[in-house]
Amino acid sequence: MVNQTIVVTDDDSAFRSLVKEVMNDEGYPRVFCGGRDEGFDLIVRERPAVILLDVHGGDVAYGWKTLSRIRSDPAA
Repeated sequence: MVNQTIVVTDDDSAFRSLVKEVMNDEGYPRVFCGGRDEGFDLIVRERPAVILLDVHGGDVAYGWKTLSRIRSDPAA
């Protein structure tokens, strides 16, 4: 089975809800959303096929640090 899991990390809860609704409507059944605090843990736990990562949110450094952690962690 093809992994269709999508993880959305963004500090804007309205944006996360909108993306989840659109993706579910388009047939993606496994869309997980999280804010800054749980983003990396969510990525490691779900091992998604696609990650929508906010790199221009309230804390710009957070997004880039998370991307760096994803690239350097074999569990991600």
